Amino acid sequence: MSKLYQTIADPNRFGSFLAYNSAGQIVLEMKGAGANVQAFNQDEVEEVRPYTVAAVSGGSPRHYITKKGSVDKGDVVLTPTGTLLYIIRLDTKSPKVEGTLKGRKLLSESVALPASEPEDEAEAA
Repeated sequence: MSKLYQTIADPNRFGSFLAYNSAGQIVLEMKGAGANVQAFNQDEVEEVRPYTVAAVSGGSPRHYITKKGSVDKGDVVLTPTGTLLYIIRLDTKSPKVEGTLKGRKLLSESVALPASEPEDEAEAA
């Protein structure tokens, strides 16, 4: 299956990767009305990838497909298997996807501090 690319300039047009030409341009078979074969400089197109986020759970970051806006950087997600994932980056456009992000986003509150401990010292820790 060939990779799908889109033009960066509006209006976005889509095409399937065919090859690189001798000038180093990406050759695409364009989709839609008036479909043809065209060559583009590499900075004029980008590969179409799903929206992904990077999350960690005690190891290296892993990338998951999710809906844009469903999580924010710093969110914690509890997966159906009981794993906690900490979201570290948004819109990673990673080609290495673990799967779809499934679970529940955890909401939290600050822990109440003892009266003897000033709040700004606790935040610095």
